[in-house]
Amino acid sequence: MQTETHESARDVLDGLEPQGSSEGDLSVAATHLERASRDIEETVGKTNALNLRLPEGVAGQARLGATGSDSFDARSLEGEEGVVDVEMAKGLAAHEQFHTEQSEPDAEEVTLGTGEKIMAHDFIEAGAIAAQEKVAPGSIRKLSLGYQALYAKVCRFGSKNRVEELSRKGELRRFASEITAQAA
Repeated sequence: MQTETHESARDVLDGLEPQGSSEGDLSVAATHLERASRDIEETVGKTNALNLRLPEGVAGQARLGATGSDSFDARSLEGEEGVVDVEMAKGLAAHEQFHTEQSEPDAEEVTLGTGEKIMAHDFIEAGAIAAQEKVAPGSIRKLSLGYQALYAKVCRFGSKNRVEELSRKGELRRFASEITAQAA
């Protein structure tokens, strides 16, 4: 985390004119850095997550059921109004933390009574997105369209709370049987 903070500090300071910098310019830079530091500490700084350079388009990752395996890419937390997008950072931390608490799903895919299929990956991610939405509702808008679509699809069949609960336990088959029973 310190490396990214230092890089952010360099970026802010690089934007200042080396000659003719005023005390006001330095004060503004210091204010931005203090705010960024506070925002980071209040969001992902409270987790055990590692800050890593992840592949393009990947904001964070974690292994199911593996405490301490969550990581994020600070580049995905860049804010429009500040150095850090606090809502996104809170959501990302909740999402990845949820994955570390999830059990492996009990099936790779299930077929509902309607004939529609739900893949384990979609179920896992929908549960994490539900947890993310509780903590930082605005962060959902910044998910990729693919993640937004899979979340909408899975939650169309069950309440967000139920998706979160059963996804945490890895109970994809139970989710399918409940949905099929409701449709009957």
